Amino acid sequence: MYEYIVYVLLLAASAFLIARSRHFKLTHIPTYWMLGAFAVKILVGFVFFWTYSSHYSANQIPPDAIRYVQDACILSELLPDHPRVFSALFFGYSIDDPLYDALSHQLIGWQSGYLYGLTNDCSTIIRLNVPIALLSHGLFHVHALVFSLLSFLGTIWLFKAFAAFIQPRQERWLWALLFLMPTPLFWTSAPTKEAALMPIFGGLMLLLSMWSRGQWSRKHAWYFIPLLPGLIFIKQYVLFALLPGLIFWALTRLIKTTRYLWLWIGTMLVCFVLAQHAHYFFIGGDFLYVLHKKLTDFTNVAHLQQAGSFVYVPSTQSIDQFLVHFPEAFALTYLRPYPWELKSWIYLPFIAENILTCFLLVWTITHFRRPMASHRPMIWLAVSAVLALAAILGNTVPIMGAIIRYRTPGLLLLFGFCLMCAAMPTWKTQLNKRHP
Repeated sequence: MYEYIVYVLLLAASAFLIARSRHFKLTHIPTYWMLGAFAVKILVGFVFFWTYSSHYSANQIPPDAIRYVQDACILSELLPDHPRVFSALFFGYSIDDPLYDALSHQLIGWQSGYLYGLTNDCSTIIRLNVPIALLSHGLFHVHALVFSLLSFLGTIWLFKAFAAFIQPRQERWLWALLFLMPTPLFWTSAPTKEAALMPIFGGLMLLLSMWSRGQWSRKHAWYFIPLLPGLIFIKQYVLFALLPGLIFWALTRLIKTTRYLWLWIGTMLVCFVLAQHAHYFFIGGDFLYVLHKKLTDFTNVAHLQQAGSFVYVPSTQSIDQFLVHFPEAFALTYLRPYPWELKSWIYLPFIAENILTCFLLVWTITHFRRPMASHRPMIWLAVSAVLALAAILGNTVPIMGAIIRYRTPGLLLLFGFCLMCAAMPTWKTQLNKRHP
């Protein structure tokens, strides 16, 4: 009973924040729209729990979100009777205690390392759930509510980052794409890595947007301190996908030029060459080697767990294979499942999303407007991240359900890119816009 009271109180506090706090307000979006979007998000969190606790109950392996909550509850229960063991596990140092050794191997994904030089982010998500577990008494929905609020705030920041580059009358379309599309809505409405990523991802995009628009001050530099480590320990592949675009964006700040296309092409080529010789400075190995090994790992896991949404992904061990396969990798990442791949009702919202994405891409092409020079760094940053995520996910993830989940940040950037290219304001409108 206590945990349900906690849930109701947290829900009321969340609604109050959204209705009253300036951090949750958007210039051209009514407050009741925001409250409605958050209500939808809460309902989707219940659908998420039902899907993986009842619909897939035959599967003996619980999903990541449920395992994170379970492990966080195990940790939180240590605090009253074994504070030393709790502290060692929570803060990440070793002690000579049998209970510490037993739990460090029992907790899911607690060991801090994948193969090929990548960082395991599961322990970070478990730690984020521990303070919530001290209040939730194991109620999953309390964790889902807190993570939903965090991801909601991150989506608001992402909206503000893109809204400054589009016409005010198109902002409601941007709002609908960012807040209501099935992939980001479903996967950020539970205690998942995607939900934890959103405030970091949205905050980073907002800072870059402010800098591009001349609204940058030195105090904002401090905000980068938690953002980049957050990307490393929550979704490291997202940071890798963003790096070429971030390097390009930094060069536009240092080099006074308006020929952004050539600068972008040169930056992408140099980054790819460096990635293909990464064994000189990265323990994991060269880019295509890591893609091939991760594909092998994912394929083995898919066969071991008898994944029902397995799709064939060809190996890309050479540059020729990588280039030839890239269109297929892009389609796998952002446009599948196709309508004829419908296997159950769970596919329906994502198929509808993919159809809408296709229409959005066609609309962008037919309504394309030459970007103003001040807009191009953000646009090219989004393009590079969208393409890089397609190169990573489309060549390593042969499980349809997993790739729908992992594509969340890339899909949000794709939506922002489309509206920035086809719904740009005129110079007069741009001068009259004021976004925080």
